[in-house]
Order: sequence, then C-alpha cells, then structure tokens
Amino acid sequence: MELLKATRIAVGIGEIFAIFLFFYGLFFNPWLALIAIFIYLGAEGEKRTTELKVTIADVPVKAAMLTEVESITSETTLGQVLERMCHKLQQDFPIIEGNKVSGILSHEKIFSALHYHSKDTRIGEIMSREFISTSEDALLSEAFKRMTSEKLSVLPVMQGEIFKGLISLEQIGKYHMLCGLSR
Repeated sequence: MELLKATRIAVGIGEIFAIFLFFYGLFFNPWLALIAIFIYLGAEGEKRTTELKVTIADVPVKAAMLTEVESITSETTLGQVLERMCHKLQQDFPIIEGNKVSGILSHEKIFSALHYHSKDTRIGEIMSREFISTSEDALLSEAFKRMTSEKLSVLPVMQGEIFKGLISLEQIGKYHMLCGLSR
C-alpha cells in the first residue's frame, strides 16, 4: 500500500481509538482521557509529517526556493537589517562580498544578536561564516532533512560559486501548503 494512504488509515484508526478512550476515560479514569488526547495529537502530527515528506519527495529545490532575495554586506549594521525586515517580507540574508557569498544571517541570529549587541554592530561580527549550502537541482526532501538534522532554518542555494536564492523551512512549509496541493 502507498505510504500516504497507509498512514491516513492508521491515523484514522488511532484517532477513533483515541476518541473512544477519551470518553471512556471521562467516566471511569481521567488519566485515560489525558492519554487519549496525546494519542490523538500524535496521530495528527504523524499524518502531517508524512504528508509533507510525500509532497516534497521528488521536488527540486528550485521549485520552492526564494529567488528575489536582497543581499547585504558585512559592513551593514544590525539596525539597517532590522529596518529592512520591518518593511519587507525577507527575514534571512545572504552576505555577499564582491560576487561571493561570505556568510549567512538567519532571523534567529538577528533576534539573538539584539540581546547582546547594539544596532550599530556590523553584520560581519555576528554572521555565520561557515554555512551549508544546497544546489537548485538537489531534492527538497534532502534539503529539508539536512536543515532539520543540522538545526538550520535557512540554506543558500548555490550553483557552484554563484548565489541563486534561499530555501528556508518556512518556504518549504509554504510550498507544501500552497503548491503541494496541486500535485
């Protein structure tokens, strides 16, 4: 049986079991009702995860990546980056010096820097100089797996030394919700 269909059947059975267990627990043992809630939520989570994996399994990164990305330099200040974030949708920034990507600045890094640095701090002091990248032709599922295993929220998309765009966990989720439905 296909993975997604099998998961949906198993989740349906688990949810029905959880509903019966919940009502039984309400009358006889409140702990069973609490356990039922966790079973139900776990089943829903498994279904969503499997749907995401199936949706992005054979999709190349270029289908979901952001291509209209504003870059910054290491001389840009934290305040200037915050100003850009306030007026644009972009949250993560590649740092490009000349024609080469010299680092990446994720939104987590920006928000963390706000606690320890002033708005006059140069991005060169807080950016990630060592970063993992992916290519346009790599599979979205592989990029997702790398990002989750390395605890990264964004990857630069490169073609050799040439910067092509960004792929983020948020963008993968958006692709799954909006574009994966039409597949």
